Amino acid sequence: MKLEAVISFYRRHGFLTFWKRCLETMGTYFFCDRSIIFVSLDFRNIPLNGNAPFHFFLATADDVQKEPEYNDGWYQKSDAISRLHKGHRLFVLMENERMVYSMWAESQDVRIRWLNLRFDLPDRMIYCTASHTIPEFRNKGIARRLDLQIAQYFKKEGFDYAIGVVDPANTASRAVNGKLGVKEYQIVRYRRYGFVKYYRVSKMNSDLSKSFITCFASPRALWKTFFEAASHDSTREQSLSSLPQIQISKATSKHG
Repeated sequence: MKLEAVISFYRRHGFLTFWKRCLETMGTYFFCDRSIIFVSLDFRNIPLNGNAPFHFFLATADDVQKEPEYNDGWYQKSDAISRLHKGHRLFVLMENERMVYSMWAESQDVRIRWLNLRFDLPDRMIYCTASHTIPEFRNKGIARRLDLQIAQYFKKEGFDYAIGVVDPANTASRAVNGKLGVKEYQIVRYRRYGFVKYYRVSKMNSDLSKSFITCFASPRALWKTFFEAASHDSTREQSLSSLPQIQISKATSKHG
């Protein structure tokens, strides 16, 4: 199955893109220039929904193994199982026996491949990543509603904050984030020339910035350069309560 996916990628994207992806998979980024926005969400500002059941469920390694057409938009089935064994969490929404939405959450050994970063988070913080809705279920408010429910879940679990990253060009995700109360707190420009890695971290909507240059390990504290726990907007509760409802089939409710 994995070999078939590799061959399919090669045929769709050509040799140069295929070779670049191989180097990235091995952690070899000889030349790159990219930017990523870091975002944060204060769970303390998220309204709880009483004892209403969640529509998502937390998938286990067995769930993924049994899924005949596993597709979270980011990882192969074997990689997903390995991540679950490491303690990462996979949130899934099923609709008519299909996995239509998924999102990963990590707290230890967090990795951001786009920036060649690796770090751990403090207690009561979580890194949310790899959100994916299959094409035919997009533009139905599913991501907004499920992201809110996942935030409510983490609040009940005793977490205070989530962080994540988003491509500056991904206007759709940034719009969803804004409606949830997510704050964009810094943007990182990452450039690599051979073994020299350069990071310029700029505070959003500010002239403040800080640079890091390294030839070896990346700066593990880069994620919190301009993270300010006390600066989150606490006026989001009213807007969150007006988010549109989504329709969930009976096939989904059994996991609530």
